[in-house]
Amino acid sequence: MAAPFTRLARRAIETAWRDHACRRLATGPPKSDRPVILRPDDARPAAAVPRSVSSLTEPPRQPPPSSPSINDIGHQLKRRIQLVGKVSTAEFMRTVLTAPSGGYYMRTDVFGAGGDFTTSPEISPLFGEMIGAWLLNHWQVSNSPKKVNLIEFGPGRGTLMHDVLRIFARFKAVDAVHVHFVEKSPALLRVQAEMLGVPLGADLVQTEPVHGKSERFGIQVTWHQSVDTVPDDDFSLILAHEFFDALPALSFTRTERGWREVLVDLDEKGPYPFRLVTANAHTVASRSLLVDPNEAGSSSNLGRVSPPAHVRSLTLSPDSFILTENLSKRIINRGGAALIIDYGYATPAPKEMTLRAFRGHKEVHLFDKIGMSDLTVDVDFEYLAAAAQAHGAYCTAATPQGEFLEALGIGQRLARLLGDPRQAEHHQTLKSGVERLTSPTDMGQRFKAMAIVPQNQYPDNLVPGLRPRASPPSTASA
Repeated sequence: MAAPFTRLARRAIETAWRDHACRRLATGPPKSDRPVILRPDDARPAAAVPRSVSSLTEPPRQPPPSSPSINDIGHQLKRRIQLVGKVSTAEFMRTVLTAPSGGYYMRTDVFGAGGDFTTSPEISPLFGEMIGAWLLNHWQVSNSPKKVNLIEFGPGRGTLMHDVLRIFARFKAVDAVHVHFVEKSPALLRVQAEMLGVPLGADLVQTEPVHGKSERFGIQVTWHQSVDTVPDDDFSLILAHEFFDALPALSFTRTERGWREVLVDLDEKGPYPFRLVTANAHTVASRSLLVDPNEAGSSSNLGRVSPPAHVRSLTLSPDSFILTENLSKRIINRGGAALIIDYGYATPAPKEMTLRAFRGHKEVHLFDKIGMSDLTVDVDFEYLAAAAQAHGAYCTAATPQGEFLEALGIGQRLARLLGDPRQAEHHQTLKSGVERLTSPTDMGQRFKAMAIVPQNQYPDNLVPGLRPRASPPSTASA
């Protein structure tokens, strides 16, 4: 059971709709359509072809791809491996996604029906309304601070922030807000600026925080390449929607000798320029991050994971753990909340590692046309919760997105709109959008929502829309 919204937040949901919002209703499969895993030697889901340690080391040969040539990002990776040896999957992800010269997110707008995936805010503006109302509610129960840092990580096109600000503007709460975007891509920065009505110069160079003012909402907007430059001296409302899934992650597999790291190596004979291999001995990562009860001196500490016996492979993101620690400290020191929404799991953990690639709304081979595909992993919510609560914050349980949105009133909001004859031409699109967001067979179950808030801010830790945590999280059960 979750706590109800304040009256102000409920009114925001009931009155914020604008006719023009329907222009963003999108088509095309969302990220949630992604299968559980991409096998390194095949584009089929792992459920169809079980993985083994030997298949990681010597993957079966496949017919050459139609365009086997290696691109600039591929050349960067190849040269690095030639110089220093195999690289981690985390370094592979970081290079492919955010390398300044040709990284996937650095080059263009990759969202929507014309891109590689569609996110929830693009599917229905009701999603952003619900998130805006949740944030407005938390701001009010926190005694409505006069200064608010509204921070979003990986804001995409800026659609979610636009819809959140519409809710805040309805009740003049926007006057307290300074928006901070954490965004590495200059191309997406311009898309976000246009969405919020922020004029920017033609000679923009994103070497330090970029400042502007939204003509649409009358507020200050600042872009940062890193959380390190985001101010931490005021109350913060933090959004991370489909962000943690793209943070660099390490991969591991269980062998007869214990846990070993899965690395990226050159493949001179295969159809693709790279392959996944299993390290012969412990790496720094496998020894420091994984607890192996069969090895002497292997003890459990904060940030270390002891996978259950059924788990044969594992994907782990230390970057995610460190960022969550940072957010928790901000919330404890200055107040606020962080709302994390992504596809992933709490328990049980997947049996296989979840690193995979997507292009044109379809899963593709991990090493096909490197830099032209999105890379992603499932988010381990218990891992994040352990980081949050270790520093004194309270973390809710990971709640299915459908349950979260229904508890916030998306069904009632849809019913009101369907009863409005002025919206008749949009009725079917509205219905199908909410269905995709909430259905257990679509995004409703695969996506999870989790919040980090100060301890005891809500009676019995009942945070609106979210399940309370039944027991303390533990990285030992991840």
